Amino acid sequence: MTAPKNDPQQPVIQAKNLRVEYRINREWLTAVNGVDLAINPLKIHGLVGESGSGKSTLALA
Repeated sequence: MTAPKNDPQQPVIQAKNLRVEYRINREWLTAVNGVDLAINPLKIHGLVGESGSGKSTLALA
């Protein structure tokens, strides 16, 4: 049995209009809003931004 080959043109991870919210007390805080991304195999990807911009939140979503 052989594993199926990945199509390098097709993303292995894809998200559209991603939104992450946290509830703090009785209010909602939007940490990430409206992010579209596609991670393709055989490519090198980076996530860059200022401190507190939501990089870790996006990576963990």
